[in-house]
Amino acid sequence: MKMLSMLLARGAVRRRSHVLLAILWLTLAVATAVVRRGSGADAVVIHTLGAFVVPLTAFAVTSAVLGGGSLADAVGWLVRFGAERRSASLAPFVTCGAAATTLVAGVALAVVFVARPPGAPLGDGPTTAWIAALGAAAYVSLFLAGASFGRRGGGRLVVLVVDAMVGQSAGLAGAFTVRANLRNLLGGTSPLSLSQRTSSVLLIALVLAGVVIASLRLRPTLARAQSTRFH
Repeated sequence: MKMLSMLLARGAVRRRSHVLLAILWLTLAVATAVVRRGSGADAVVIHTLGAFVVPLTAFAVTSAVLGGGSLADAVGWLVRFGAERRSASLAPFVTCGAAATTLVAGVALAVVFVARPPGAPLGDGPTTAWIAALGAAAYVSLFLAGASFGRRGGGRLVVLVVDAMVGQSAGLAGAFTVRANLRNLLGGTSPLSLSQRTSSVLLIALVLAGVVIASLRLRPTLARAQSTRFH
């Protein structure tokens, strides 16, 4: 698994446009925090980090690993060159998840540090970091599941758009999106007045749902790839 993840990560680094996009979104969060320095981190965390930086960074990382193709394209060649099917199907989740969660967690800490009023404690930093990381993990999982649809994985863009539109709702529909539950955890409006614990559970459920959907979608593709494996 570690070797497969390294191979995917190496390919992602070569796709500079996607890497630069991820850096751009991360820089946006820090720049916004600098502009609002001293006025408190809440607005930056909710309206910039949670609403834009976390989903767009996860999307850029996922696109970098997939290379503009579908999830099946990204993992099929691993199986053809001898990788075990289960390891190959999980490798993109490990690679994208590790990269996206690390990036957004680090930026979340930086945002809280920069935007907090002078002398204010840093206690919210670690909490904001793990919430941002959980949101990134959920986005990555659903983007990868979306990338199992369409010849070039265009389903991941559909996931991004639907989440952005439906996630604005504080009603039932919003409760099933990453955006609304992430907003709740970061201190914003709660969908259906859900508790933060419930939103945490729902985000974890979305992570698992993405993995299950992608695994089911990949079965026929990986079976064909295994039958044409190079020896």
